[in-house]
Amino acid sequence: MTFRHGIIEVTCAAESDDELAFLNGIVENLSAPLPKLVYADWLEERDDPRGPFLRQFVESASTSGALLPTTKGFSRPWLDAVGVHGTTVLRKAVKKVGLPRDVAAAYEKRMLELARPTVHLLAIPTADTSVPVGESKFGGFADLPRGTPWPAADKDDPSRYQLFYGQIRLSDLRGTLAARLLPASGLLALFGDTYGGWGGVHLFDESTSLVRVPLPPQTPVEDPYYEYFPLPPCRLRMIEGIDLPFFLETLVGNGLTRDQLYRQSDFADALHPAAPRGAWRYSKQQMLGWAGFMNALPTPEEVSQRRLLISFRSSDLKGGVYWGDSANRFFFSLPDDMKAGKFGNVHLAIG
Repeated sequence: MTFRHGIIEVTCAAESDDELAFLNGIVENLSAPLPKLVYADWLEERDDPRGPFLRQFVESASTSGALLPTTKGFSRPWLDAVGVHGTTVLRKAVKKVGLPRDVAAAYEKRMLELARPTVHLLAIPTADTSVPVGESKFGGFADLPRGTPWPAADKDDPSRYQLFYGQIRLSDLRGTLAARLLPASGLLALFGDTYGGWGGVHLFDESTSLVRVPLPPQTPVEDPYYEYFPLPPCRLRMIEGIDLPFFLETLVGNGLTRDQLYRQSDFADALHPAAPRGAWRYSKQQMLGWAGFMNALPTPEEVSQRRLLISFRSSDLKGGVYWGDSANRFFFSLPDDMKAGKFGNVHLAIG
């Protein structure tokens, strides 16, 4: 179901709060069949065609060699939320990699257990003036509470400022599975430098009087990426989904070799929805979920301690700027901090 909040369109998996409660239980462990069957019962009681389909999918997925039912006619966010799309992508990946059947089954189960809600942020270039103050966007100038100074990059050097990446109005996420992991409202403003380190993420009250503020003049620095700021302004189209950890280092040694891990990149791409007309060709920005390929694959400690808050992709920016090996910027935060609205300990990494 698609909702509009100002100029922002958000496509959700659930059609009601009751349904959202069922889906929240399912995504806690996408490998478990029972929550899906209970949900299928609920749908069938309401003569919803998704009920019989989901029941057939659960039965087919648990039967060795059985073909999965066709998904035609069902929305992509809903197929993500009940594990249908993820299972399909995983089975294609397993077939390509060539894992033995018993190893493939264990690998699929583990991956589905690790699935996380995400919101895909499809960036559509536009004039900064066409995005109302206080709405979600990438690039352009930052919206700050009236009288708030631009965040400084160095407390000992007042002539250096952090660079603005974008802002997300958290109330736009209501009705999504990801919303329960974040505060219900607030304008999340994302600042940082160009080389990684600590990101400057701020949460402003949505009811606060905001003004659009350009990046102040600052002391020139020897950094080739500074010339690309402000980033090209983009409005956002939000589509919720489920993300899988294709590049998780801890999967190596659990039925998967390092070479097989690298060979899955095209299947990781299959988790992203197609970009709409006018959007960046590589519109793979996302909020929450798993970070994609990075120079250093996540260690078990990093996985347990920090979660992806948001990622930006640079490959379609003006002038051919390309951040790192995969063109991504990742903002990481602690899960408890995210839920509590505490963003003073956010780490910015280059992919």
